[in-house]
Amino acid sequence: MRAFLAAPPNPRGRQLIPQPVREADGRIGGLNYRAFPVDHSIPGASAYAIETDRGWVVYTGDLRFAGGRGELSREFVAAAQALRPYLLIIEGTRAGAEGPQVSEAEVHENALKLIRQHPGELVVADFGPRNIERLQIFLAIAEETGRRLLILAKDAYLLEAIAPAAPEWVLLRHPSLGIFDEVKVEPRAWEEHLRQRYPEKLVQLEEIQRAPGQFILAFSYWDLKHLLDLEPRGGLYIYSSSESYTEEQEIDMRRLWNWLEFLRFEVAGFFIESGEPRFPEGLHASGHASGEELLWLAKEISPQFLLPVHTEHPEFFHQGLRGEPIVVLEGRDGLAVGP
Repeated sequence: MRAFLAAPPNPRGRQLIPQPVREADGRIGGLNYRAFPVDHSIPGASAYAIETDRGWVVYTGDLRFAGGRGELSREFVAAAQALRPYLLIIEGTRAGAEGPQVSEAEVHENALKLIRQHPGELVVADFGPRNIERLQIFLAIAEETGRRLLILAKDAYLLEAIAPAAPEWVLLRHPSLGIFDEVKVEPRAWEEHLRQRYPEKLVQLEEIQRAPGQFILAFSYWDLKHLLDLEPRGGLYIYSSSESYTEEQEIDMRRLWNWLEFLRFEVAGFFIESGEPRFPEGLHASGHASGEELLWLAKEISPQFLLPVHTEHPEFFHQGLRGEPIVVLEGRDGLAVGP
């Protein structure tokens, strides 16, 4: 870890001088604290608790229970319950959202079934670049279907960056993982150095064109230029990421749809209806707990006060916790609303 933090991405750059890396000792700024790893769509997500003169203040951070590391979130709930916190700050991204939570296991099963229906065809998997668990899913699918999952150089650098943190993230040596050798006139120094470290992993454009059915490309909307270089004759595009939340994102989804139609791809995971993007369930698992799970979490931990954050529906907690001995705080001024 120290060696990585001291090394710049560009090997010809000056060495960095990081702060010392030391094991956490449970105190910071004179206060006791505890950190709890939780399940989320990106690695390293944590919940925290800080002891104040009023009692423990617990913050969930972003978390879920339906991922491959859901037991971490359940262990956090049990540990936070034992602290008998004065205040629980709870994320509420999916507060009020209806329907069951899709699990990562279901994403794996559904994507595998789709890909098996397209033998000999190029497959593109579109998922968040920092969603390492989703990368692991498509890497497993590649192995199960006799394909190779090709990532970009920036993705390979990310895998190098997180590898010191946990052995399950040491993925670059996996035999079913390759690096797409992008067509670049002047690649950056860090990219050249990365290619030199993994020459056996590089896959050129011509190799994919000769045998498209042997690969799954980890591309997104921002990587469409590579598809233009490949000139594919159809294939399967799996959108395995979150739905659009802003007007700009909706415009991007319409553009993506038009390009995929032009390239004659079959699209799974989203479609355009009456000009609006729609996202059927089954190919993406949220990084956030469902509304029901959030209410269960609050009841289990049972703080004196509950403060919802990162949500447009704080009233969901007031309604869902009615009758519980928990005071829900909501509004810009932290108005206390009793049960």
